[in-house]
Amino acid sequence: MKTFQICLFVYYCLAFSFHLSNGTLSQSDKKAKKQQINKNVKTGPDAKSVYSKGLVTTKINGKNDILDHYENYFQDTEFNNFDGTILGYVTPWNSHGYDVAKLFSGKKLNLISPVWLHLQIDGESAYKIGGLHDKDSKWMHKLRKNGSKIVPRILFDQWMAKDYVKLFTESSRIGQITKLLVDLCISHEFDGLTLEVWNQLGGQARPELRRVISDLSDGLKKAGKLVIVVIPPPLYHNDVKGMIDDEDLDRMSDSVDFFSLMTYDYSSPQRPGPNSPIEWVRKCVETLDPNAYHRSQILLGLNFYGYDYTSEGGNPLVIELSLDYTLGVFN
Repeated sequence: MKTFQICLFVYYCLAFSFHLSNGTLSQSDKKAKKQQINKNVKTGPDAKSVYSKGLVTTKINGKNDILDHYENYFQDTEFNNFDGTILGYVTPWNSHGYDVAKLFSGKKLNLISPVWLHLQIDGESAYKIGGLHDKDSKWMHKLRKNGSKIVPRILFDQWMAKDYVKLFTESSRIGQITKLLVDLCISHEFDGLTLEVWNQLGGQARPELRRVISDLSDGLKKAGKLVIVVIPPPLYHNDVKGMIDDEDLDRMSDSVDFFSLMTYDYSSPQRPGPNSPIEWVRKCVETLDPNAYHRSQILLGLNFYGYDYTSEGGNPLVIELSLDYTLGVFN
């Protein structure tokens, strides 16, 4: 991927935990299965890197290469092979991610985005921030001391179509939200914000949405804050067009610091297949930035999970695997 000169975005690298879900197992069966899986698992720091252990390969053996090493990482947690920016998310459904964020913060994880915040409608003409009760100031202090910047994800939560119409047609609302977000960052010592709003409209009103994102971003950047915008892939299966294109990215690029590109979940239970085929990932980047003007702003989403598809649907695969430890892949 170096030919793209892109940054790296580790999708939910600090958050996900997968559980056995193939059929119904009794408690004794589950215990036996877990003991069998964990029999050869290496845990904790290791003096050998994944390169010296021969784990960086195009021919991966799931059992020996992944299941035996997923809790193992290179002991020099400050060593980094990647010169670009790395963003990691910490999500509420795996509290262990908070510990892993501290372990790999700084040299490995430049930006950390805890999934805490919501921008909510408050009455007819006001807005409010939800989720601040999840904020952990001591944890933030440790990350910042290690050199990471805190850029919480903020979701435009439970907005109706009429709420977006008001936002697009009443310019004072953009100023109101901008002030709210700037004050939020200053009051709570956030280094910036990760805005998740593009998917909420299903690809509708894109020019209006570009303008809102650019105006909000300009206001945050004037206050010295970073802005990351979560964006969907521009292409899906069989090159079906997505909800964003190269014009959208180009129009927002001067205002936004980084774009968090969701290059995963290519397949589904209705259309089983690979989760993130490399050629599709490559095509997504080239489609969004055909002239390579903005590659340094694209944080490429990498998944560390798979799906087991059945006639009844699909489930995440397979063990209690936290993506935090798979960061050792980059050593």
